[in-house]
Amino acid sequence: MTTADITQYISARGRLLSRAAISPAARRWLRGGAVAAFVLGCLIALAVTAGLVAKQPLGSLHKVGEAWYPRDDFVAYYSAGRMAREGRGAFVYDLQSIGAEEFQATGQLLPEGFTMPFFNPPHALLLLAPLSLLPIRTAGVIWTAGGVLLFAIGLGLLLATYRRRISPWPAAVGILGIFASAPFLLVVTLGQFSLLVGLGICLLFVSLRRPHPAYPILGLLLLSLKPWLLPLPLLFLLLRGRWRMLAVFAGVLELLIFATMALAGPHIPLDWLRLTSQASLWENQYTVSSFHQVSWVGLLGALLGPEHIALRRLVVSGLGLLTTLVAGLLIYNHRRDEGSQTALFSLAMVGALGASANLNPWDLLLLVPVLLALYQSREIRRETVARLAAAGWVVAWLFLAVLETAFQTDYPSMGLVRQAHANAAVVALSHVNLGAMYLLVLLVWLASKSIKPARQNLGPIGVYPKEIFDSVWARL
Repeated sequence: MTTADITQYISARGRLLSRAAISPAARRWLRGGAVAAFVLGCLIALAVTAGLVAKQPLGSLHKVGEAWYPRDDFVAYYSAGRMAREGRGAFVYDLQSIGAEEFQATGQLLPEGFTMPFFNPPHALLLLAPLSLLPIRTAGVIWTAGGVLLFAIGLGLLLATYRRRISPWPAAVGILGIFASAPFLLVVTLGQFSLLVGLGICLLFVSLRRPHPAYPILGLLLLSLKPWLLPLPLLFLLLRGRWRMLAVFAGVLELLIFATMALAGPHIPLDWLRLTSQASLWENQYTVSSFHQVSWVGLLGALLGPEHIALRRLVVSGLGLLTTLVAGLLIYNHRRDEGSQTALFSLAMVGALGASANLNPWDLLLLVPVLLALYQSREIRRETVARLAAAGWVVAWLFLAVLETAFQTDYPSMGLVRQAHANAAVVALSHVNLGAMYLLVLLVWLASKSIKPARQNLGPIGVYPKEIFDSVWARL
């Protein structure tokens, strides 16, 4: 008896037992109760999100002890944009200069020496410089409203492209779940770039069905706002033979970089690389901490603590490289499967997020287009995707709840655990992080199921680990 036969037998027995234990009527009641509980949770979360957005607009401060600190990262974005617009863009990656600009932008209320670094790539300044013409509160409102609108347009375009009828009730529950999720709350209250990057992912999915080159070029340009997400999508497009489109993308990106260099000085790309490399060794410095991150960096940060920074970063880099290698091999192995492009690009995006050395909770919003594309796929049961999305929704809120209750948000000691809850916080956070990574693995497995010839080579991930290991080893 082969491994496949054993797996099929166990699955069949499990289905028989579950059907025998629960009657159809009871199953309908349970499903209805679960949906009702999810909708109630979404409504509560949406009310919390709306209250926080109204109470804490971007650019506002909060008091910790006798000092005032920014509530969001938009303060750094706005300050960097104003420096670029006023001809001081050469110093946006200088910690003292950006700190002094933030002091001025927030009404000279920040404590002396406080700095929130600007980590985004240089061409992001082209987006931020025009916003700095407005007062910081007004600029924050436009930034949030514009980002939400563009992200919603991207999701609508994706649904219009992947045409498969959706009933009004599941569609309403899905929309409610997206805008009531913990990652969405973090994005709009911190002013992150994730909404624009999410639009880029939507456009890249759309480009798989619509051949117009504007979709992938604009999608890759938006994805370049988080450059560490680019390698696997670029590999996917390269293996599909999209040479001309990639050449145009490289040319446009080069023009944007040259424009930024004209605005901020020729050395600005090197300054950005220098700052990001230095920040990789920071822990509890300049608002940087690994405790609030997910994936490999968050898990190892919670388990190893702040004492082993260099070792942790080395292990995280190795695991990220391994994740990229495995995802890349899967994509390469099925590069000629024209009917599996959506699944392969889903694998590319999940692999890029899983391999990231700086995966924050708000970046989980970037999985929404992936889940939506798989939900519209005809090879996967919609109920399976919906259950996985609901489980991810709960895990994300649980992760945020652990952070808010067990960790203090005190900027002078950012990310340090309260002594009274140190052990419980580390254990709880590591368990939640394991749950999040398990869901990422399930998402990879789900995407691999829709690759039609997947079982003849690498096999469905998670079911045939020996075959996967043998295949990877043979290629190495």
